[in-house]
Amino acid sequence: MQSNEVLVLIDLENISLKYAIEEIKNIKCEYKAYAFCDFTIHSKNVASNLFYEYNIKPIQVFHQKNKKNNADFVLLRYAYSHIFQNKNLKHIYLFSGDTDFIDLCYFIKEQGIKLTVLNLKSNIDDAFKEINTQTIGSDDTSYSLLLTNAQKDDIIKEEYRKVLELKIGKNKFIENIKIRIPNLHNQKLSQVFSFINNCNSFDDVIDYCKKDVIFEIYNTNKHLSKDKLWHKINQTFKCNVGQITISSLFPKQDLKTVKQLIEYVLKEKSEK
Repeated sequence: MQSNEVLVLIDLENISLKYAIEEIKNIKCEYKAYAFCDFTIHSKNVASNLFYEYNIKPIQVFHQKNKKNNADFVLLRYAYSHIFQNKNLKHIYLFSGDTDFIDLCYFIKEQGIKLTVLNLKSNIDDAFKEINTQTIGSDDTSYSLLLTNAQKDDIIKEEYRKVLELKIGKNKFIENIKIRIPNLHNQKLSQVFSFINNCNSFDDVIDYCKKDVIFEIYNTNKHLSKDKLWHKINQTFKCNVGQITISSLFPKQDLKTVKQLIEYVLKEKSEK
């Protein structure tokens, strides 16, 4: 058994590999990593080169018809084997929201091993959430069990600023959001972004981000004349799409002046 201080366990039946990779990038030391699922079923959802690049060993677990998902049991076996045999183990990253792992989480904490549970699902069972409030074992235990609306809000705004600053396209914007909110493909946009009124498409999400950017520009530059205010707004948006007009910012709205644009954004903000 290798004596790495960090163990990474990825339940690919419940977690996006791309999301796990984004978090694994933050691990600054050597680690032992395993990913569990039936790759004969999920092969289209994983990129094999990522396993090699990030030193993740894929563990094939075949599904059996009408039986409990075997990947859970295999993951548990690997977890307990490392806990019992690796005396240098100090930190376990568990990528899953499956409630079958609650007892494992308690056991890890009882051993004084730091535990980080990462999952972005919004439908985690209440029993699993409760582990976040327990104080068994190490106090240096971190969790990221679900995203709040405020966190989702921050994510899409951060990613939209990359659109403006790095000149990336809409497809990359969508891809980045899906990596950071991997349950996106399983739900309607109106469920994922429930804090956005009438959000039925990614265009609506982009409009939401535009309003936020314009609001910030206005809030910081209220003292400027409308012409100078428009110049700042124009400069912010045209870097990605070229020359713009007021009406092109929100095509569904009949906005022709800076005054109408600001009033529209402020009205939306006040109704949020």
